[in-house]
Order: sequence, then C-alpha cells, then structure tokens
Amino acid sequence: MAHISRRKFVGGALAASVVGIGSAPRRASAAEFSFKFGHDVPVTHPLQLRMEEASKKILEESGGRLEIRLFPNNQLGGDTDMLAQLRSGALECMSLSGNLL
Repeated sequence: MAHISRRKFVGGALAASVVGIGSAPRRASAAEFSFKFGHDVPVTHPLQLRMEEASKKILEESGGRLEIRLFPNNQLGGDTDMLAQLRSGALECMSLSGNLL
C-alpha cells in the first residue's frame, strides 16, 4: 500500500474541491419582483391563456426582474378571500367581476 503524506492529501483534496466548484452549473437568479395574480376563471378560459402569454412576455421584457405567477380557478380562495388578500398585500393582482363591487 502506498503511503500518502498529509501535505499531499490536503493538497489533493483542495485541488478536487476547487475543480468541483469551478465546474458546478450556475443557477438562474430569482426574479427581483414576484407578483401573484389570482382570478376565478378556469385554466382553459381566454383570460388565463392570455395572462400566461403576457406573464412570459413581461418576464422576458423585464430581463427576468418581474415574474407574475398565475392562480386560476379560485386557487387562492373566492373573490372576497382574494380581495382581503389584495388589501393586506398578500396578493398583488386579481381579476374581479363587477358584481362583487
């Protein structure tokens, strides 16, 4: 069995860790602003489809700084629940029917 000195072992471990750090894939940075958009229409509704397109375009045009996450089909609660979340700041955007107001 070959004898490895402590100095060679530490040097080899250091070299391996430097190589491992340098070759690690970089993560995409998270968006600076992340807005939640809630509404009560189903996923197949034209509002949802256009909002998906718009949110992708906004993310692209803002250089990844603004992300809009969509929550269709009352995922965040009913209209009154989402309105309360909007007032408290837990929700940034929502689509609201005129009947409630």
